[in-house]
Amino acid sequence: YYGLEIDSEGADAALYSHGKFPGYFVQDISSGYGLNVSRDIAEAGSLPLVVFKEDNATGEQTVLRVIQDGTGNIIELKDGGSTVFTVADGGNVTTTGVVSGSGNTFIGGKLIVVDSLGVSGSVDLGNVAADVTTVRSQLTASHGLKVSGGGEGVSAIDLNATAGGVKLTAGLDDA
Repeated sequence: YYGLEIDSEGADAALYSHGKFPGYFVQDISSGYGLNVSRDIAEAGSLPLVVFKEDNATGEQTVLRVIQDGTGNIIELKDGGSTVFTVADGGNVTTTGVVSGSGNTFIGGKLIVVDSLGVSGSVDLGNVAADVTTVRSQLTASHGLKVSGGGEGVSAIDLNATAGGVKLTAGLDDA
């Protein structure tokens, strides 16, 4: 049974709450949801299921904050039953798809990785302005930087830290 059920087929909102804290939900029983919003209608509409909107041009507050005090994932985005993007406990991010923008733009021109970037597969650094690509790596004795397909006639470039500085190795393509 429902503690409160509102059924409205009208054009306006079925429930409108206005005030300093217009909605505050506390879940105090396990095996449930604090908030579950769902839609099950067969239409090809253009409106999203949920909108969070800061409607003041001078608003400086965060629009959405997700806080996870436990050890579970912070965010999971799913396509059907498959997880396609995860922000795990501690901030590690995993995506199963290609991270891309449109045309020659890559996420507003920047992707900033503060700690480390792990890639299973390849990273395409082509189509950058002035044909210059900058890759920065903190070289240590156990961690270097390898660029494969470094240029015409070069199949790989390796940078590794040594006791006397940095060692550069270029492997020439035999083709």
